[in-house]
Formats: sequence, structure tokens, C-alpha cells
Amino acid sequence: MFCTKCGASVVGKYCSCCGNRVRSSLEDLRLAEKRAKREFENACGNSEYPRRQLELLHLANACWLASYQRYNKSARYMIGDIIPPEAYDSLETVRIHAQKLFDQLAGF
Repeated sequence: MFCTKCGASVVGKYCSCCGNRVRSSLEDLRLAEKRAKREFENACGNSEYPRRQLELLHLANACWLASYQRYNKSARYMIGDIIPPEAYDSLETVRIHAQKLFDQLAGF
């Protein structure tokens, strides 16, 4: 692997030249998945009532997980640590379908 900051060859998790944390492509994909899920839940869970907000967060989480199981194709084509380019596109597909499902179930 190579450092994205300075371009040096890296062995381990940190660059020996600049100290930058270097992630594998699989770690980058998992981090992007977590961020996308958190952004979706935050967008769906806005309510002025705390109890309603918690209900919406649970519903958003269920919609995300259902859509992720149905539309995420990145795990099907992975070979070792090689991530296919459509893995990040499938996250957008998951978000779109999760939003549609959330809108139907929440009555928006």
C-alpha cells in the first residue's frame, strides 16, 4: 500500500514518513457505509418530540438494513481486499430505496 498523503510505501497501519493513518480499501468502504447510514438516520430522525424522534430513528435503521440486504451488491463481487467500483454506487442505491421505504412507512 501507499500513503495517500505523501506517496511513500507503507507497511502496517501508519506511514513511517508522515504518520498518516493508511486504511485498506475494505476499511474505506466500511467507513463510507457507516457514514452513509448515519447521515440517512440523522436526516430521517428529525422531530420536535423526543419520543417521535426515537421512533423515527428506529424506523430509519430498519429501512436502511432492509434496503442494504436487498440492494447492496458490493459483497457479492469482492475478491479478497479488492473492492469493485460499483460498491460505492450501490450505497447510493441503498439510500434511495431506504428513503422510499421510510417515506411509505412513516406516512410522509
